[in-house]
Formats: sequence, C-alpha cells, structure tokens
Amino acid sequence: MIPPRQIADQLVASPHPAFPGVWLTRLSPVKPDLLELALVRLDIGAEAAVHRHPGRADMLFILSGRGVMWIDGVGEVSMTAGDFICVPPDTDHRPHSITETLHAFNLWAPGSAL
Repeated sequence: MIPPRQIADQLVASPHPAFPGVWLTRLSPVKPDLLELALVRLDIGAEAAVHRHPGRADMLFILSGRGVMWIDGVGEVSMTAGDFICVPPDTDHRPHSITETLHAFNLWAPGSAL
C-alpha cells in the first residue's frame, strides 16, 4: 500500500483555464457524460465569474478555508470546512470572498446521475 502522504506528493495542481487563483487537481478524466472528480484550491482573493455547468450538478465538500458561493435562486452561501454545497445543473453560480485559502473535493455529475 502506498502511504497517503506519498500519493498527495504526486498530485499536480494546474491553474484553472478561466479563473485566476483557482487550481484544479484532476482525479478523473474529463468526460462530460460521466462523473468528474477534482481537488480544488481557491487562493485568498480568488473570484470566478458567474458560470454554469450545462447538464451537470456541481457538488463541493469543503475541506478547509473560508469563502462565499453565490447561487442563483438561493443567494449567498458561506463555505467553511465540513460544508457540502450542491449547485443544481444549469444554475448560475460564483465563488467569491475567499478570505482563507479554500480546499474542496469537487464532483461534477450529469443531471441524470442525481
């Protein structure tokens, strides 16, 4: 068995292609018709533009840090360690106000998988 720390050391974070200060560590292939998994890091002050995931829910389990997620139809939702946030498919949302570097386990799932 490989020790967890050794596995973590081998993971590589890549900058998000559209959102500065947001980093992704892909844990699964990028295939829109399947579940997609990633570890996500949002640096202090990082903000993403309002966006949506067509046909896919965006689910986050917050591991550490602090910030806010705006979700259309819901409003502002705080994000702190232990929180679980589910943004329904095709729903505008935007993480912002990151006051402590935020780490989350992120799952994108086709609407039919919910």
